[in-house]
Order: sequence, then structure tokens, then C-alpha cells
Amino acid sequence: MVNLLKICAITLLACAAVRASVDGARKIALEDIETGVAAVAGDADGITKTLCAGTTFAGSKISVKTDTIFDIASVTKAVAVSTALAICADRGLVDLDAPFTKYLPEYSPKLDAAPTVRQLAMHVGGFAGKPYGRAKDGAEMLRQAARFAPPNPAGEKYEYACWNFILLGKIVENAARKSLKDFCKEEIFEPLGMA
Repeated sequence: MVNLLKICAITLLACAAVRASVDGARKIALEDIETGVAAVAGDADGITKTLCAGTTFAGSKISVKTDTIFDIASVTKAVAVSTALAICADRGLVDLDAPFTKYLPEYSPKLDAAPTVRQLAMHVGGFAGKPYGRAKDGAEMLRQAARFAPPNPAGEKYEYACWNFILLGKIVENAARKSLKDFCKEEIFEPLGMA
């Protein structure tokens, strides 16, 4: 986790520096990270500066280039699920302070006090780790996730757990009555010209 935070901090520094000076950004990135970084700055007229520094992964000899593909994994949580959830809340489809089970009838454990949708989004819903075992596909993973109760009381402890956002994605799907992929495409990415 510390290395991830370091990479995020250095990436933000590199992005800030690339706006001012590609050389300054390259110096920051090369001195402080073990893996690579790519940053782009631009304005309404297009890309003004780019930065590529470091390697594709620790110990690699493959340099990061402008066309290097990165696994963005958890970025989906912040960009897609959080934005989709906010849209649903703005439209009155989801109450962030309601128990999350209100939107997930397929969730089977009986809970004395179910975490709220907001608590899931803040990683204080009581869930920890992965609720699923070896799932053969995404549908099986969701079925497994819907059978596990949180091991901790809601609101008592912050613990980063991917399945908070797996459940939030399913809440968006149920509230919007369409797949998360389609909802995000139609409501976020197409209007922004990102589809």
C-alpha cells in the first residue's frame, strides 16, 4: 500500500511538473519511482506536453512510451462507479444514507444494521478483503459476494475492500435498470466524448 501511495504521489507531481516543464517532470519521475509514469498536459487546442519516464514494471528494461498500456484497475472505481453512483443519487434513484440492502434484493445475509450506501463508498461498511473464492466468471463472483456478511460492524473501521465497489456497481445497475457498462457509456463517457 505504501508503494502504491508513493506511485500515486509521484504521478501527481509528474503531472503537475509536466505542465510547467517536461525536463522537471522527467527528473522527478526518474529519481523517485521504481516503475514508469506517463503524463500528458494540454488545453482546448490539443496536447501541449508529454512525459514518459521509467520502466513498465519494477525490474523491467522496457521503457514507458506514449503508447504504453497500463492496467488501470482501481481507477474504474473512482471514474466510473463513483460518478455513476453520484448521478443515480442526483436523480433520486439512490439514497446514499439508506441501507445498501434496499437496492440489492439478491443480497442474502440478514444483518442487524446493514451498512449504508455511503459507508460502502467510504470503505467503512465493515467489509474486508475479497468475499468470493475462485469464481469462474464475473456473474459467479457477484453471486458469491451477495452471500457474505461483513466481518466488522459498519462505521467502526476503515478498511479498503474492492467488494464495496463491486456492490456499489451492482446498486447502480439495479437502480438504473441497465448494466454498469451501458450506464457509464451513455451517461458519462459519451457525453464527455470519451466513448
